[in-house]
Amino acid sequence: MGDSCLPRSRRHSDDDSWSAVHHCGITARGARLVAVSPQIPDESLTLAEKHALAFAVLSDIGSDVAKQYGLAFDLPDDLAAVHDRPGFGLQRVNDGHPRTLPLPAIYVIDRSGTARWAFVDTDYTTPASGWHGSGACARLVPSTSSQRHGTPGCSRVTSEFGHPVQSPQAACVAVRPCGAAARRPAPYANRCRTCAFPVPQCRRGRTGRWRPAGPDGDRAAACRVLGAGTSMCAPTRCATGSGPCLRARQQCVPCLPEGLVVPEPLDAVTPAAAGTSASSAEMTAPPTVGVEEEFVLADRHSRAAVFRAPSVVGAARARLGAPHATAEVSQAQVETVSGVCRTAEDLVAEIVRLRGGAARAAAEYDCLLVPSGSAILGRPGPPPVADKARYRAFVRRFGPLVQDQGVNACHVHVGVADREEAVRAVNHLRGWMPLLLALTGNSPYSDGTDTGYASWRSMVWGRWPLAGPPPRLRGAAHFDQVVGHLVASGAAMDPAMVYWHVRPSPHLPTVEVRVADVLPDPAATTAYALLVRALVSCAVDAVRTGEPAPDVPDLLLRAACWQAARYGANGTLPATHSRDCAPTAVGRLVEELWKRVESYLGRYGDDRWVGDWLSEVQHRGTGSVRQRLVAEQHGGRLQAVVDELAVPPA
Repeated sequence: MGDSCLPRSRRHSDDDSWSAVHHCGITARGARLVAVSPQIPDESLTLAEKHALAFAVLSDIGSDVAKQYGLAFDLPDDLAAVHDRPGFGLQRVNDGHPRTLPLPAIYVIDRSGTARWAFVDTDYTTPASGWHGSGACARLVPSTSSQRHGTPGCSRVTSEFGHPVQSPQAACVAVRPCGAAARRPAPYANRCRTCAFPVPQCRRGRTGRWRPAGPDGDRAAACRVLGAGTSMCAPTRCATGSGPCLRARQQCVPCLPEGLVVPEPLDAVTPAAAGTSASSAEMTAPPTVGVEEEFVLADRHSRAAVFRAPSVVGAARARLGAPHATAEVSQAQVETVSGVCRTAEDLVAEIVRLRGGAARAAAEYDCLLVPSGSAILGRPGPPPVADKARYRAFVRRFGPLVQDQGVNACHVHVGVADREEAVRAVNHLRGWMPLLLALTGNSPYSDGTDTGYASWRSMVWGRWPLAGPPPRLRGAAHFDQVVGHLVASGAAMDPAMVYWHVRPSPHLPTVEVRVADVLPDPAATTAYALLVRALVSCAVDAVRTGEPAPDVPDLLLRAACWQAARYGANGTLPATHSRDCAPTAVGRLVEELWKRVESYLGRYGDDRWVGDWLSEVQHRGTGSVRQRLVAEQHGGRLQAVVDELAVPPA
């Protein structure tokens, strides 16, 4: 069963058959679980380590064994183009075989090598009917008579159209001619707004369930579905043309009620854990990652910003836990704080949980939770400021600068234990901040007006004395010295008020990237956070290898950030990650960023998440572009924009 064939929505989730396989107590019944993947051994090993799999993941390079068993198919040209996008990396992970993939299949094989249960379906979102893990293992007893589908000895087999195969001959192998209209899942470019899992066409994703797009036309590749009663030993075809030759490879046996023999072809599969030398980097767990998201509260009726944060935050803390919901400077804001995560699946689940819980708390007080960098309608304040001594001190010291600071960002923390490395890594990261801002602008409107900016939030937040790009720092001692002088000058009340776009966290062993607007949906937030993690990892490695950081002038960085806030992903930006800083199209900068972090994304299993998001930004635009499009589609009614963005309560 090749895990690389499954969409991320079907991997390791609590409600599907794969989770049942993992937890059903197969081992307790003396059975062994083995997975087969078309990926190279290093990728299979990385997959097993990342998900802490307790079973072996074997590598079938080129799907050679799957081809012998009739389980392989070649992607047609249109789907191959999708899989060639940045983020899939099939050329690399499948060792130069990007077009050939195996069908997901499950076989239960007894100790004599006889398969007693099988399930194959070309629609990989279909769960295995009747699969109950240890129950299937318990039924491993020889059948005494020829049996048809639905009886204990011969399991249900589906055709490529998803219908049960009724004839006993077809129980052995179902073959459709080339050109048959096979039901294959459509490529997914979007993700569900609620659960953030891939969907072919996102219908606002309210149910949180992945659904295939339905028939998508003729495909050139034939699709063979092997079921119980079919030999898996013979690479040659049967003389009758109905399937592979069985047993002695001499005669075709239509149905073997006692099962099928699974001999030497599995010997061609290379165990990932045997004889594989992985680099120390590959053996290292991904750095931790966490996300802080800020939201504006909008009245459910008027959609204007409303000052109900004290009540909403209290209700959110009761639902989510006190550390996970907090007030911000404005009483029209709510902030959620994720737990520490390592995998994309953990992170997106946490973001969905926090957003849904906070939205439910907001609904209790007749509010909408809106992920927009600025309040689309109404003025979010302050005043009034949240009831905290720190925020009251803001008003006394900074006066009118505090007004209208109810803007909403997304902060990403990436674990870096060594503080010296964290400070020096910031020197490598600072040049990428304009591009990250350009990709995440999500605040074109303020108080009912189109500002003309992609990120009006960054303009409002930039009023603070120490907001913006960080200076180049020589190390941790220099950082402490600079921050100490800034606090002593009165420009910052404390080190936490050094609001640089990227900084070593003042209270956590992390590098904190603070440049982005809050993003529209969980999938975008997750992908952005994973991109930041890869970029931080790359920067830390650059520090360790002695790679010099570009010495970009502070004023040029600030100017580039203004361009990013003004125009978003349209137009050009100075290439501040390099030494020449030449004006460069944003699309070209994204390509250079991808080359910089691709190996890290692949190592952590994050390339598809990030690739999907970058492709979506390229084709659908940033959050600011999409807000304006919704307004245009509704005759300029900004209430529709609020409704489109509002987080569904969990």
